[in-house]
Amino acid sequence: MSRLCDEDFERALARAREGDEAAWAVLYDSLAPQVLGYLRVKGAADPEEVLGDVFLHVARGVDAFEGEASQFRSWVFVIATSRLYDERRRMRRKPTDPLEAGVEDHLCSTADVEAEVERSAAATEVQHLLGALTDDQRAVVELKIFGELTSQEAADILGKPVGAVKAQYRRALGALRRQIDAPTAGESAATDRTVVPFPAPVSLRVPTAVTRGS
Repeated sequence: MSRLCDEDFERALARAREGDEAAWAVLYDSLAPQVLGYLRVKGAADPEEVLGDVFLHVARGVDAFEGEASQFRSWVFVIATSRLYDERRRMRRKPTDPLEAGVEDHLCSTADVEAEVERSAAATEVQHLLGALTDDQRAVVELKIFGELTSQEAADILGKPVGAVKAQYRRALGALRRQIDAPTAGESAATDRTVVPFPAPVSLRVPTAVTRGS
């Protein structure tokens, strides 16, 4: 992940507040891939659209933001979670009408369909793995592995002590490892099988910081 040190962040933030597009690009590039991955694993119907909505809200609220680079990352992920809930509420209210015959053929190319099927298959495997976790463990994994946040940043978002987050993460990794290593029904443990690789965990070591609200 392309993280900004506090000095570079403060410089980019100050310039972004003045309307500098290059500075906004720096802030966006430092977080967008991780936010997008987080939205996808959380099941956003349109992750790219939600991502755009997230950074629209960031732009609207950036003048009132106070804090360092780590606090900014946590703030952006809080906004992402809020926008995700907004999307789910909209989806529940939105009527779904079947497409007319032949319309689907013009919506996307064969390559688009194949790529979407591949992404869906991978997402299904990941959701199966995450299903072995408790709600608290899953929340920590989503933020640390897919959001690529530190334990301290995840603790800030979840409102939990950083020690508790680290403990949940270690237990979650153990549960995921058992799930990955377990043979499927009808096959022996020695049978070779292909699984979708789970993202490598980020380090449990985080820089010393003061947890907000502590």
